[in-house]
Amino acid sequence: MKSRNYILHAAALVMTAAFATGVPAQAKEGSASFTFAGFGTVKATEIGKDRLPIVYDENGLDEGSSDPMFDHMSWHCWGLGDFTKGVGQIQGYCVRTDPAGDQLFENLVGENWSLGKSNKGSETLTGGTGKFTGLTGSGTFTFDGNTFRPAEKGTYLSHGTHNLSYKLP
Repeated sequence: MKSRNYILHAAALVMTAAFATGVPAQAKEGSASFTFAGFGTVKATEIGKDRLPIVYDENGLDEGSSDPMFDHMSWHCWGLGDFTKGVGQIQGYCVRTDPAGDQLFENLVGENWSLGKSNKGSETLTGGTGKFTGLTGSGTFTFDGNTFRPAEKGTYLSHGTHNLSYKLP
């Protein structure tokens, strides 16, 4: 009888471990690195020979994140740029949405960007919804979409990497 009780207890323990559905705790702070890719439209207004202000709007996806919280997100970004003799700055905003529908908001800045080249910028995470409520953080990004030739005039490809540090309340 004792051996039967041991077998029942062992079976119950195995079943509990096999079917446990506990959700892992979400990290309160951390870092993430991931790749992004997308497609955008740009409207440029030439002012004389040297000046080129732009307005851009793009959509894309994130993949391969070192932190699952930032993996498989889709995003919509928009912003402005101002270039003189091919060098300038951009200011943008992005809303990223995870598979569950939670969103985060971020600000992007790129200074001393060269048209047609790979460029670097900084980003600030400024909150969101669901699991991203109260999110803060910052990081850098590399944008090499300018190195790809777009298929249509007035469009561009967005591609690069993000490296972020974040905190949740």
